[in-house]
Amino acid sequence: MSTKEELLEKLQSLQGDFTEEDVEHIKNLSFTNNYTYNNPIEYCEFINGYFKLEYQYKEKKIKFVGTYELNQTYDNRCDPYIDQQYQLFINDKMETDYTDLEDFNANNDPSLFVIGLIVDKYKYNPTDLMKI
Repeated sequence: MSTKEELLEKLQSLQGDFTEEDVEHIKNLSFTNNYTYNNPIEYCEFINGYFKLEYQYKEKKIKFVGTYELNQTYDNRCDPYIDQQYQLFINDKMETDYTDLEDFNANNDPSLFVIGLIVDKYKYNPTDLMKI
């Protein structure tokens, strides 16, 4: 994002409750992702996804990383293998490791409000976050 207005517009599109003052403290916001889907034959599906959200909030460097993998074959079509991993880093130190986006808790930390907005929007379908 090149300007404060663009950043504010992007965050507001996530329909969050935050102030302009919160936005002023965010610097160097970046988001990268990757998503692959393969459905070679009936009852067979493979999904791999990844995202990384990074930003600076005041003196804190925040990074939130997630991976998602789904493997479904004819044999396990009723119970496909799903692996989700989400990690929160603050100042390059891993603070928390989650296996489900619904487990994320910002603990009223104002530096994590951006992650909270994203988690609220995508917690029930995390692959959508990896496709945007």
